[in-house]
Amino acid sequence: SGRRELDDCVQTFAYWNPAILDSSQLLNSQTGELEDVSVTMESLDSVDVNGATVEATRYRLEAASGAITLWYSNDESRRWLALEAPAKGGRKIRYIPVRIPAADDLLA
Repeated sequence: SGRRELDDCVQTFAYWNPAILDSSQLLNSQTGELEDVSVTMESLDSVDVNGATVEATRYRLEAASGAITLWYSNDESRRWLALEAPAKGGRKIRYIPVRIPAADDLLA
């Protein structure tokens, strides 16, 4: 409905960037709206990736568009491991990696 100038660096719902866990607002790149969000650490957990168990921390991100559950690795990289969100028809959508790249692969 117009143009708006925002202060500071605006972050999007870029789940691969663990800095979103410290955000109170995120830009919805599909709608162009800045959404208020709250992030809560829920518990220590694990994620199965290609037959291997990876220790993780589970977070809940609440936004006007709904709640999303996110898993990040417990190591210093805090890599995004998985996402679960509600989908149409009462279904759930879940993203999990086929493999977790080695740190060297990320630098290539």
